[in-house]
Amino acid sequence: MFYPDEAIRAGQPADDLQVAAADGRYELDDWRIRRDGSRFIANVIYTALVDGDGTLRGYAVVLRDITERKLSERTRAWLSSMVEHTMTAIIGLTPPGIIESWNPAAEHLFGFTAAEAIGQSITLLTPDDRWKNKKRSSSGCARAKRKRWKRLAREGWSSVGRDPDSVRRLSMQGKISSAFPPA
Repeated sequence: MFYPDEAIRAGQPADDLQVAAADGRYELDDWRIRRDGSRFIANVIYTALVDGDGTLRGYAVVLRDITERKLSERTRAWLSSMVEHTMTAIIGLTPPGIIESWNPAAEHLFGFTAAEAIGQSITLLTPDDRWKNKKRSSSGCARAKRKRWKRLAREGWSSVGRDPDSVRRLSMQGKISSAFPPA
């Protein structure tokens, strides 16, 4: 049944069938071996087959290769952990510019909790004195941001990048401290 050698030595095949016979069905995710000898993660379902008298006649086994799904879940969990624990503000947006994710660093930098920010427009992060009309389209928002960076460049901040660290440095120097609410 494609069991690894260590599982066979431990008696796992017999144990799996015993549980299926007792409970009628047994499901697990575990390592299996392909014909070529490579390992994969499988979702295995054992079903006990009984006749009308309740006598065990055999087993039906469904085995699905879920290696890609498991690796994807692990990768997603790893990336999620990185986003949660990084010191860089990371904000997820929908195409129209609605905030859909907000990490703790963004909370620290901008002063809004995730509950306050998620579901709001990205324009939430632009100070009121910079907007004549907060209901601009996302392309209008992009134009306004470009104008803002050009103005900073004209004022001698041409080396300013668009990353949160450079904004934080400017904010700490008092150059654009009005751009963000106090933390």
